[in-house]
Amino acid sequence: MTLSQAREAIDRIDRELVNLTVQRLGMVDEISDYKVIHNLPVHDPAREDQVISRIISVCEEGFREDIAALYLCLFEISRKRQERRRVGETAPRIDQAGE
Repeated sequence: MTLSQAREAIDRIDRELVNLTVQRLGMVDEISDYKVIHNLPVHDPAREDQVISRIISVCEEGFREDIAALYLCLFEISRKRQERRRVGETAPRIDQAGE
């Protein structure tokens, strides 16, 4: 494989990653709304530990550390997004909980 071919492959993978990340962040928004309505904290360290354990258990040995680091970054992005939603216009209003 040439360098150009490898870069094209990475570009294709990046497009898939973007699409999947957008889907994941959409679900983060759903979870954020639920947490606001039910007065739950943004940060759930136990859940993050469960996710990392599950993810690295299905990952090849040589990639586990990197995948765990990637998910720690995803969790940080997700927490920041949830916090922004809590103070921004996109946060659900408590009186809309039943709608």
